Amino acid sequence: MPTASGSQTLYSEPMDDDACPDRRTLTAFLDGELPERKAAGVSDHMAQCGICYDTIAAAVRAQRDAPPPESPLFPAFATAIAIAMGLTLALWLVLARLS
Repeated sequence: MPTASGSQTLYSEPMDDDACPDRRTLTAFLDGELPERKAAGVSDHMAQCGICYDTIAAAVRAQRDAPPPESPLFPAFATAIAIAMGLTLALWLVLARLS
């Protein structure tokens, strides 16, 4: 069955909407937060439902391709290092003039 992106999937036609896991369940599945039995059920469902399979595959690709989040501490840490280096240099220059 062709997907919206034009790729081909080996899975059958989508199941009834009522049979598909909801977004919260798919997200928990993707995050590895479902109990083993429920995760197995979602996995079995995706083997039969191209829409759910494609949804999870797209989410995995998006996570893989996303840039890593920047640490909110890094800019502050970099600023502190720059200030410390500046103070060290200033102290070195003052001591050099005094000697």
